[in-house]
Amino acid sequence: MKRICTTKAHLTEVYNKKLKAHLKLLNYILTLEMSTSYKGGEQQVAEILSIKTKVQKDIIDLTQKINRLH
Repeated sequence: MKRICTTKAHLTEVYNKKLKAHLKLLNYILTLEMSTSYKGGEQQVAEILSIKTKVQKDIIDLTQKINRLH
C-alpha cells in the first residue's frame, strides 16, 4: 500500500510539473499568436494555431491523468 501511495505521489508530482510547463508554453504561444497576427504571416499563424491546439490537448490529457490519481 505504501508503494502505491509513493507511486501516486510521484506521478502526481511529475504530471503537475508537466502541466505547469505546458501552461507556461501556452501563455507564450498566445503572446506569439497575438504579435504574429498583426504582421499578417498567415503561414506562421496557421503553424502557431496547430501547436497551440496540440498543447491544449496535452493540458487536457495531463489534467485528466491528475484527476484520475485523486
